[in-house]
Amino acid sequence: MKRVHLWSVRKKNTNGTWTAEDVPSVDNTDTESLLESLLVDSPRLLMEGLTLIGRQVPTEGGPLDLLGVDQDGRLVVFELKRGTLTREAVAQVLDYASDLAAMDTDRFAKLIEDSSGKNGVENIPDFVDWYSQTFPNRDSFLEETPRMVLVGLGVDARALRIVDFLANTGVEISLVTFNAFKREDAILLARQVESVAPTKKPGETTSSQTKDGNLQALRANAAQLGVGDFIEEVADFVEKRTPGYRWPGKTNFSFSLNGHTDQGRPTLRVYVNVALNSEAPKTVRILFQERAVEALGENLGHLTESLKTRCKTNKWNQLEVTVFPDEWPKMQEALDAALRQMVDGWKRKATEKTEEPGQQDAAQDGESAVAPSPPVS
Repeated sequence: MKRVHLWSVRKKNTNGTWTAEDVPSVDNTDTESLLESLLVDSPRLLMEGLTLIGRQVPTEGGPLDLLGVDQDGRLVVFELKRGTLTREAVAQVLDYASDLAAMDTDRFAKLIEDSSGKNGVENIPDFVDWYSQTFPNRDSFLEETPRMVLVGLGVDARALRIVDFLANTGVEISLVTFNAFKREDAILLARQVESVAPTKKPGETTSSQTKDGNLQALRANAAQLGVGDFIEEVADFVEKRTPGYRWPGKTNFSFSLNGHTDQGRPTLRVYVNVALNSEAPKTVRILFQERAVEALGENLGHLTESLKTRCKTNKWNQLEVTVFPDEWPKMQEALDAALRQMVDGWKRKATEKTEEPGQQDAAQDGESAVAPSPPVS
């Protein structure tokens, strides 16, 4: 197991001499007690854009520590060890992931609905509806096998060798370790990615789930549908009018605004997507999510009246606007007004939320807005 050392480097005096002072590490026993709760409260420490949907989720192999969905809508299985990771932990995470992959959609959805809302994880009473609104361009939450991540306070050589081998053969598995340090009254947490990334397969645009990888895939898909530059033009238009977080998926740009979970923790919620339209090549779709429609309120009628046949409400209660390049200049005035009105509605809701009892207490406990990635829920 690698040991991480941390030093505080500062100027000793005015003549420019530097000095390095040891920052003492926190004993693993102390770190163990806070690690899992900290990761639940701040899932971005595990992965940017991660949304947790379960903690201690029952599977045939036993309770799964943490289950999440990444910014692309893919399931992620986390196996946490309050100490050094061993090869037994590798076997466990494979067991959990294989059990989930063998489920049908109804069984998986019921599993999440029954286990969410506990242990600090947001309640999701209708998982299929939640997923379809959060990731409107994904066919199913089980269309890909789950990613696997091992998390611990160290790793032994055999476990690292196995994970590296699996990752190099294309299995979506990685390994992360944490080290804690104490300086004055603060705990400093260091994250170290121990395993190598999966090898890129021949012919693949990218094998990663990173922002750059997603953007490359999105541009390739857009070029095939004849909207290579157009989708980015529309996305730029939305971004200028939406003070949120822009994130590329493989088939859309999502725009998220700050919100709160049922437990009052800050999070990001997708309000608008600018998406490819495989049903009508050479067009793009602007999707106003259900929460965006609610934020528009009575102003929704102005938008639908202005754009008429280019608007429809789909089965997920999203307002879907189809945009043709030659009509785009004429549509911008109505969309500009709608986006600004949506943001005004979001601000009003945020103001009401902060005035609810208990919200001030949460803010005083040190919670701050999560900046992902996007995550999205």
